Amino acid sequence: MRAVLLLLASASALKPATTLDRRQLGSAVVGAAGAALLPQTASAKGRATQPANYLRYNPRIEKLGEYIVGDAAHIYIYEQGGAAQFGLRKKRYTDSGTRWQVVAFRAVRDGDLKVMRELAFEQPGLLHDRFTDAMEDWELEFESPKWYQFRDATCLFIACAYARREAVEFLLDFGADRDDKCYMSQKPIDVVGMCREDDMDESYITTILSRPKQPPRAPREPKTTCKLCLEELSHIERYDVPDPDGGAPQQKTRRVSETVARAKVTLDWATEWLKSTLEYELKYRAVNDYDGRSDEKWKTEVLRCTAKALAGLLPDTLYAFEVRARNDVGYGDLAPRTFVQTPSAASILAKKS
Repeated sequence: MRAVLLLLASASALKPATTLDRRQLGSAVVGAAGAALLPQTASAKGRATQPANYLRYNPRIEKLGEYIVGDAAHIYIYEQGGAAQFGLRKKRYTDSGTRWQVVAFRAVRDGDLKVMRELAFEQPGLLHDRFTDAMEDWELEFESPKWYQFRDATCLFIACAYARREAVEFLLDFGADRDDKCYMSQKPIDVVGMCREDDMDESYITTILSRPKQPPRAPREPKTTCKLCLEELSHIERYDVPDPDGGAPQQKTRRVSETVARAKVTLDWATEWLKSTLEYELKYRAVNDYDGRSDEKWKTEVLRCTAKALAGLLPDTLYAFEVRARNDVGYGDLAPRTFVQTPSAASILAKKS
């Protein structure tokens, strides 16, 4: 009966209308929850505990109301196709009342690859981080009977626990670490089928998790920006000073400064299927054409990040850039080669003069 009252309150508040008043909906849901969950009458013996119960449970009821409001608004808006009607932005899963971590948990739990892909693009690091750290206990408890085992879980850990073979394949292909330990230092392979039993899926998941680990996939082609700037270069110059007495000239030094134009190229190759903390190798050099022919040697930098600014490059020069990722197994494939033509220095030097 209590559940029926709660659902009726939510349904009545979600009748089609030109606008969706979230406050009215929240009041209806919280009111129904309070009516259903708090005692309406108390015996003489228990009457004194009624205020204490209210103080204890009312905050939880309010949170539950907000949670259901978010879900109800999310379902109503997007099933009716009315995102624009309510003035929402295009980020589908993070602009509704439901937090993106909750939506991600549900997508992995249910094996919804479409939502997983979209969220992975919107939330960098989702496929690798322990995103449930940011969820409240009551949110996890609402989503899973074994919620306490998912307090610090990765997507792969959840997918294995619910034996979602398509989700596990997707996550492994996107570089999820099968050795990450979560609840009670358990790896994903240790919890296969813990929350959903399916002999065929469990056997398949165990098999693919036991395969040898592969090098990482190639990153995306780097995004680049380029700008010119002026740099002051200085060097020490030696010169002779004649001896007034006709002796040997004295040799002295002086610092000579010169203003030159140099290019600065910024590269960003952040990719949802690669951990930002992996080791990356960035190579670059000046080339003669877009076929990459050059007599120069590659300059190499090893990084633990997914962005790099390279200063001091020559103006009016074509540069080629290559990047690849490395894990415990070794280096993966190179990202598509990127070319950047630095601007001519004539314009910026003219402004200087």
